[in-house]
Amino acid sequence: MVYSMFVMLHQQVEERKRKYWGLAVQTLHAAGGPPGRTAEAVKRKWQDLKVKANKLESQAKGTGKFYHNFMEQKTENGQAKKEQNYFKMVDRQ
Repeated sequence: MVYSMFVMLHQQVEERKRKYWGLAVQTLHAAGGPPGRTAEAVKRKWQDLKVKANKLESQAKGTGKFYHNFMEQKTENGQAKKEQNYFKMVDRQ
């Protein structure tokens, strides 16, 4: 009994997720996004962006190469050089 209720609830949740990812695809297409992208492709892209954002956020908090290249760079150009190094790090990932 409990197991069947869990399965039914899980199916409802998954169906709702599929519905909203489909709406996200329609919204992207209406806004001029790339045609032919499926709900699965949009979901995967979102997950990839989320992972990348989390990685950059953790690096910006003071860990690893990113912190030393971006936050503590001392040059003649100051801020412009820091921004340049930031974009080099982002492009590498």
